[in-house]
Amino acid sequence: MNYLTIVSEVTGVKASEIISKKTKKYISEARQLCMFYYNKELGLSAAGRILKRNHSTIYHGSNHIKGLLEIKDKKITGWIEKAELMISSRVELNF
Repeated sequence: MNYLTIVSEVTGVKASEIISKKTKKYISEARQLCMFYYNKELGLSAAGRILKRNHSTIYHGSNHIKGLLEIKDKKITGWIEKAELMISSRVELNF
C-alpha cells in the first residue's frame, strides 16, 4: 500500500514535502502519520528506508501519532478516518 500517496491526499501536503527535511508543523505531522502507517505494516527499518529516516525517528513519529490518538486529537483522528476510508476502498478494488 502506498501510504505516502494516501497521506498526501488526506493532509494536502505534497509527497515530496513529506519526505523532505522541512520542519514546519503541518509537514511534520503528515510525515509522522506516514511513519505510523508504514511502521504498522512494514516495521521500523522498512519504514525508515521508504521515508529516508532512521528507525528511531520512525519509532518516535509513530508513537507521537499514537499519543495524539489516545487524547483524541481532532485533526489527527480526522486524517486517520479519511485515510482508513481510502485504504479500505483501495483494498476492495484489488479483490
